[in-house]
Amino acid sequence: MDDSTKLFLVIALVMFGTFFLAILVVFVAVIRPWLRAFMSGAPIPMTAVVGMRLRNNPVTLLLDAYLTMRWKQIPVSIREVESCYMQHRNRITTADDLMEVVMQERGEK
Repeated sequence: MDDSTKLFLVIALVMFGTFFLAILVVFVAVIRPWLRAFMSGAPIPMTAVVGMRLRNNPVTLLLDAYLTMRWKQIPVSIREVESCYMQHRNRITTADDLMEVVMQERGEK
């Protein structure tokens, strides 16, 4: 093998490694919250997690509020929780704040 072939192989491997690492990071960013919801007994679609990330909403905060409400037997969807967050973004700092806003929006509190 001559030097140009070796250089080409090294560059190709570095590019492949970088691409693979980027895909892995994105995959983990979507799978982790989805798996947490699934294991908690309140599965959500992966597309919902991707949408939350694309809309730059805090997935952990939304998921904390959603799971807590589901554990309290409050029938709510992740879309409803996210919608309430987007409407009242400036006054929500914790999952408890978000749960309170969702309950107010539903007229239950």
